[in-house]
Amino acid sequence: MNSEKTASEIAEAVVDGSSANAPGYLNGNPRRKEAEKERQELKKIQLEQEAAFFDDLIDNLLIPKGLVTDKEKSFIFIQEKAAKSKKFWEVWHTNYAKLQEMDGKILLKPYVDSEFTAKPSILLKEKMCSVPDNIFEMDFYFERLARFAADFQTEWKTPHFYMKKNQSGANVLKEEYETPRNIEAEQIVLKIWDLINDFDTVNTLVMDYYSKVLNELPGKTIDAESSKQIYVDIFGNARTAKVFEQKRFGLLKEYAGVLFLVKDNWEKRLERKYDNFTSFDDVSDTIDTILNNKIEQIDTMFS
Repeated sequence: MNSEKTASEIAEAVVDGSSANAPGYLNGNPRRKEAEKERQELKKIQLEQEAAFFDDLIDNLLIPKGLVTDKEKSFIFIQEKAAKSKKFWEVWHTNYAKLQEMDGKILLKPYVDSEFTAKPSILLKEKMCSVPDNIFEMDFYFERLARFAADFQTEWKTPHFYMKKNQSGANVLKEEYETPRNIEAEQIVLKIWDLINDFDTVNTLVMDYYSKVLNELPGKTIDAESSKQIYVDIFGNARTAKVFEQKRFGLLKEYAGVLFLVKDNWEKRLERKYDNFTSFDDVSDTIDTILNNKIEQIDTMFS
């Protein structure tokens, strides 16, 4: 199985209270043995569901979409961090599936093009490499998160070879799992995983916002003025609009922080330079400027 949770591994993880090797605490206690049997049956079902989820995720989504390589598919589920690993991919999958079902991206374009006084993608594309034309096209970011997670989970759990001297002084290749490369990759994975809750929250807000915009579009010619009126009608007051903008631009800044960690690691690991990047501080300042301009625009719209 791609998730590395084979039938034999599941069997080994489940305690058989009736076997000769059953734990001593079950001996001579039928009630405890029955309770343990029920617990282990539930555990087996959970492990089988877990394995089925990851196999379906990998075979029917991540690989067909080109988000995971053949090497990486064995490292999508991290056993030693099972709860966090599973949560990340479950939340990722739920959100990505919703985004794939959402219609209306073409219809949204005139509105999105009028949303800001200066288009954020133009301001940011030379600072944080590629960004979508609609800076809040969430599919783009979820696909990036999947690629980053797959790469760095693999880097974290893959042994690396170093030349070391043995006792006789000869140089020999040593296989190690706890190298600085592994540790750095683990830290980046944990940061990627930590992002998923905020992505979940903001993606729900953005999808709801765009859904409301789509309901307002039929029969209207979209220009700067009509888009402002739609915006005002959707949010109703300046405070609600500002909170929304702060949340979605805050997420963009969080993503940029992880992006620069990934970029720096790849440059070091692959011994190459990536173009169209400045620095996280520069990107953060630019995002703040775009947000502040939007806040000023909101004040004007609701005044």
